[in-house]
Amino acid sequence: MGYVKYAKKHESHLKITEQSLRDNITRRFADVETVKKFSYFEFFDFYTKKK
Repeated sequence: MGYVKYAKKHESHLKITEQSLRDNITRRFADVETVKKFSYFEFFDFYTKKK
């Protein structure tokens, strides 16, 4: 029950703006050279830690 209140209060953080999308994509492309050298699990760790 408290979840809905929580979600409403925090949904502004969840809105994806064009700017945040662009930043995210730019960051990902900047990481491509690094990521190419990773194995799948290293890649997964890399991205989960970034967020």
